[in-house]
Parts: sequence; C-alpha cells; structure tokens
Amino acid sequence: MQIKRNNILTYQNNNTVHNSSTSLKVLIVVLLVGFFVCLRPFVLFAQANQRNNHQVNSPLVKAALEFDGRIIIPLIVNDTDTLNTILESGITSNALLMMHRETGEKLGLEYMKRVPISGGIGKGSSKMVDLTQVKLKLNKFDLGAVVGGVIDESKDSSLFHNKAVLGAGAWLFKYVVKIDFDNSNVSFFNAKTFQPESGWMEIPITLENKFAVIKTSITINDSKKIPVKFVLDTGGGKDMILILNKEKGIVLPRQNVYTLVGTGLRGETYSNMARLQEVNFGGTKLKNIIP
Repeated sequence: MQIKRNNILTYQNNNTVHNSSTSLKVLIVVLLVGFFVCLRPFVLFAQANQRNNHQVNSPLVKAALEFDGRIIIPLIVNDTDTLNTILESGITSNALLMMHRETGEKLGLEYMKRVPISGGIGKGSSKMVDLTQVKLKLNKFDLGAVVGGVIDESKDSSLFHNKAVLGAGAWLFKYVVKIDFDNSNVSFFNAKTFQPESGWMEIPITLENKFAVIKTSITINDSKKIPVKFVLDTGGGKDMILILNKEKGIVLPRQNVYTLVGTGLRGETYSNMARLQEVNFGGTKLKNIIP
C-alpha cells in the first residue's frame, strides 16, 4: 500500500475542541494515495499496487480532480455554473454548502430559510446560511437534488478560496468512490454491483454518529500501543489530526512546533505539529509519520 509522502500529524488540545460536532476523543484524518470508499458495505479498500491496477468495474462517471490537501471536483449546479467543490466526508448531510453569497447571486437562487451554522474548531462565531434546493451534475451524470446552503459572506472577506463543499450524504453514502491521485481523477461506481479486485487490502469501518470510523492503534514516545479511532475526513486538509488525551496516553511527542494548520467555519486553527512514532493501519505499520 502506498501512502502519500510528507504525511502531517496535527495535535489538538481537548480544551479547543469541546464544540466539535463529534464526541470522539481521538480524531485522525488519513488520506491515501489511491483508495475506494463505500459506506453501504462499510469497507474501505486500499490498492496494494496503484500502477498495476486493472479496473474491472465500469464507473457511472469519471471526472478530473484537483488536490490541495483536499479533494476538489467540478460540480455543475442547476445546469448554470460549475463550482470547484471539496468532497467532504466530515459533513454528513446530503447538502452542498456554497461559501460566498456571490455564488448564490450568480445562480439566481431563491431561499426558503436562514439558519446559523458552525462546526469544526477555531474561535470564530457561527455564520448565517441561506437554504434552498439545488440540482447537481458531475460531467453529464445526474447526482440529483440536494439541500443547498449559501454562507452570507462576501468572497472578498471570506477565508475560503474554494466555492463549495459537498456533504457525504450526496456522494459517500450513495456510491463507491475511487480517488485516484496518481491520475488526478475521481470515479463513482454503483455500490450494489461494485466488486473489489484480488490483492486489495480491506479495512473495516463503522458508522458513529454518521461518521466513518476506523479502529486501530498508535505509538507515541516509545509507549505501548494506544487504541484510537480514525475518522475519515476528506475535507480536513491535513493527513492526520490527533486530539490530546493524557488519560489514554495521547500526549505531545518531545519534538513539536506550534503553527497554523488550517481554516474552518469558525476561523483559523493553530495547533502543534509533530512526528508520530507508529500507526497500525489495515495490518500495515506506518513508522515515523512526519510533517
């Protein structure tokens, strides 16, 4: 199994994440070089050899992707405009969240309701979001209608550069999704007929509060193996995020640096970055995960 180079481990103090939408004590985000995800059979398949892969399944649609730490695809909204959209498994709803009010204006959207929204980590306040319904396409493939939310914030003052994020209910809960970083494309498959190929690594996952969770273990500072839960968060922007918990032995490694690690709905997020001694992932031991 190939793992993306320059993996980053980020530590968060428990005091800064008490408003997180998940009650999990440990949050780790893992991005692989190539993987298939399907939450219908609750399994993640990691390709043992990306270059020698022979695809036997026919995709419903294949589209180009960009990668800036997050997976970005071109979604067509209401047959009107194409939005650079982040595939976000950390948002579980069947919804498209558009980050700038100018996007809604260009699409000519009419809103049904206004609600506050907040999430993730950071010290900022909640934002107001106008709700409607939109229809989505990926290339010519119809993804159907989803809830459309538009943040009431100008793109000139927004911290978000991408135009939208797509919740897991619109893609991860409906299809088998192949993320192919080597060839810069994403493919959606029929979850009922998809067949994994021989030689692939199968990694069982469970759903906890609609989040995809992988149970495994880590090692820090020559400690014994510490049981943790990996949450698959494709929109996290970092390869791994770990929440400190002294009672469980999850402490900062001896060498670390405090820095800006990302931007969420609540603003900029600062945290400690450090090396993780070992991660057990799908039967494979990953050693010295470093920034």
